[in-house]
Amino acid sequence: MPFLTSRDQHSSELPVTDLTVDTTERVTLNIGGKRFVTSKFSLLNIPTTKLGKLSKSDPSYDPKNDEYFFDRNPKIVQCILDLHRTGDLHLPGNVCSTGVKAELEFWNVPEDYIAECCWKTYSLQNQDLKIAAIIDQQMGQNESQETNPSKPSIREKLWLTMEQPSHSFNAKVGTVISLEYFVRA
Repeated sequence: MPFLTSRDQHSSELPVTDLTVDTTERVTLNIGGKRFVTSKFSLLNIPTTKLGKLSKSDPSYDPKNDEYFFDRNPKIVQCILDLHRTGDLHLPGNVCSTGVKAELEFWNVPEDYIAECCWKTYSLQNQDLKIAAIIDQQMGQNESQETNPSKPSIREKLWLTMEQPSHSFNAKVGTVISLEYFVRA
């Protein structure tokens, strides 16, 4: 009989026991060249995921080798298979949250299946990425303002004043003052 998760929002997604499912039927998954063998019964524990919906008519099914092939990250798939077996999604610590998120989306696994012990690390990594994106965006806006020829930045004005004395009246005055200073010294 399929397990029930401790998460109430997912308990409605779990199937009613299907007495026609052969609990000994094995499913072979070739994920990025690494083979995993599990039971069809385990995959049906969470039928809303891509693995829970596998059938022999799926385009990823290879009848010659009697396996499903996906060119994906096997580290994350191992965790998703464990989710199907145990009801808890524990994430590897050596994979960035962007990679995890992409894999969860591909396999149709909602983020709220992530175990509480892994959630903090996952969400903090996502938060850090969002902050970095905001900083990059702000830096990009500042760079575009600095490189706007119609309104040079203070740094560009200072550089032009020092390097090109004929650039403006202020540059000419600055040149005369510095020459006067060197002549008197």
